[in-house]
Amino acid sequence: MTNSYFLSNGQNFIVNPSLEVDVTAARYSKKVFLLGLNVVDLSTDKAWAAKAIQALATGMVHIGGEGKNRATKAVLIERLSAYIAEERLTASITDTNDRKYVETVLDDCSFSVAKLELFMTTLTGQDLIDALASLILSRGLAPSTITKTVIPDIVKLLKVHYKGSDILELTKGLYTRFKALNQAVNNATTIKTGIICRNRTNTDWKVLAPFVENILDNVETVSWKHLSFAIAIATGRRQGEVHGIGTSFSVVDSGHVLFSGQLKTKTKGVNPPAVIPCLFDAYKVVSAWERLRTMNRASYTPEAVNSAVGKALSTEMPKDIRDIKAACNLVAYKDNRDCYGAYCLLSKPQHYSTAAYLSTIMGHGENDDNTAKTYDKRSVTI
Repeated sequence: MTNSYFLSNGQNFIVNPSLEVDVTAARYSKKVFLLGLNVVDLSTDKAWAAKAIQALATGMVHIGGEGKNRATKAVLIERLSAYIAEERLTASITDTNDRKYVETVLDDCSFSVAKLELFMTTLTGQDLIDALASLILSRGLAPSTITKTVIPDIVKLLKVHYKGSDILELTKGLYTRFKALNQAVNNATTIKTGIICRNRTNTDWKVLAPFVENILDNVETVSWKHLSFAIAIATGRRQGEVHGIGTSFSVVDSGHVLFSGQLKTKTKGVNPPAVIPCLFDAYKVVSAWERLRTMNRASYTPEAVNSAVGKALSTEMPKDIRDIKAACNLVAYKDNRDCYGAYCLLSKPQHYSTAAYLSTIMGHGENDDNTAKTYDKRSVTI
């Protein structure tokens, strides 16, 4: 018997998360589905019959009634509406930081957020699309910056400030306007990635590992930059994640940690914690991260990380770190993440493809194998 409910409109959702192998992931998936609903439809759309409402409520809200085995459809809708409202409020608190980050990124790209908001509150439909497209093209930005950063962030602002009912058509229209440019960027990225993947940079683990182990054995005396380097190699997390206020690491076992605070994913909403491989003793790595926190170097919001630690971790590193990076062909901070991915692939479970496994351990989002391919550009010798 299936644990999924299929609506007449083509949508489907998990009925009872507790029956799934991964209960946490199943519950999260169902919550995301709920948050995407228009609660009015639950009472007016014929697809939401009493049986469908009962299935939707199962595992998320109390489904019992007074003196009855099950609550009525109206009562369940009331409970679901209250649940959705509460969860959206919780999400909005998190989204406040996300919006600040978006505004900072757009400001760095020479966009006046005030001007963008003015467009979004005074123009509609095609006029708004034309105005935004003209503004985007006038900045002389690189095509990849436009398609990968500016447009997605402007769409996020649209969802906050635009009050029209045609928001879906509007965002689709903006993406369509830049469809050819996006395709050109994707083609160029594919070619570049193919070249890199056919001439992969190599890191000698026998050289790198003793250096990292020494840091982890001396977390109370080394600098915060040493801790950052070691944590990044051991966990493969981004600079914004290693130093982020929303990050958390806890020990699962000596070779795994539970990580939360994932950034840059295509999944909507807050990302659930994930168990990831830890390339060095997890107890020591978590201790290093806790030490980084006590030094007040892991408490930055996403929009503040780069200005707070970016320069220090790129051009102001201690000599011993500069030397080990040169010996191991590590240049930028993100190379630490590539190195982590390459090492993890050495023990990849046989049932995973390379892209699927990288996607899982890097936290790219479910079924996002394309992003993972851009990480398969480094080799590790042991």
